Amino acid sequence: MTKAEIISRIIDRIVDPWTDCPEDYVDAELIGLDYASEIIEQCRKEDPDLEPEDRLPEETTPALMMEAFNCNVRMNQYKLRVNRLAEYITDNEMVCEYSNYYYPTLENGIDVVPVDFLYNNNCFPFRTKHSDHPDIATILLIGKNSTLTFNPHDEYCWFDKETNTLHSTNNPFREGILDAEAFAEFILSDDEALEYIVDCMEDDEIRYIFSDTKKHLLNTIAKKGE
Repeated sequence: MTKAEIISRIIDRIVDPWTDCPEDYVDAELIGLDYASEIIEQCRKEDPDLEPEDRLPEETTPALMMEAFNCNVRMNQYKLRVNRLAEYITDNEMVCEYSNYYYPTLENGIDVVPVDFLYNNNCFPFRTKHSDHPDIATILLIGKNSTLTFNPHDEYCWFDKETNTLHSTNNPFREGILDAEAFAEFILSDDEALEYIVDCMEDDEIRYIFSDTKKHLLNTIAKKGE
């Protein structure tokens, strides 16, 4: 087996897929070689009761056990941050942040704007299939197509140029129109977006999502930019 295959088998051996979840790792700590050796010893004692394919690989060493264990901890703690940040994004309907940071990076993203833009602009804020600035006839057709999908009293709207239809909603993230989890993953990979989001959060929100303090997080981001 390759090293990657061994590590994958080790993780399968030490993790119960039916009960394991990211929340279980909120306080998990990384291990060293001594504790890794203890885990191997315990697994070897239990392995005779398991099917051969479920046992700890013979090639397992303390170094590989430590790497596999710590990799699994980091992966689940990352998943937990993504999940909790996605919840925060959804609860706060962070459409402005999505539009400023994430949408410009997408090839086929959904451009969601406040409905107020329809009242405060002199032109239609969306590009149609054939024009950046649709004529009056096209706008009338869009209005006809959108009688059942657009409510002028909603907060946000977006345009489907394939069907010439305007849609609206008050909760684009909660309704799954915008992908909160994908946006959360982007934030965690983009220092500028992360700094902005963290700076807007309360201390207790930061501790819940990142298991860290605002000061330490912002300092860490600043050092990465140096």
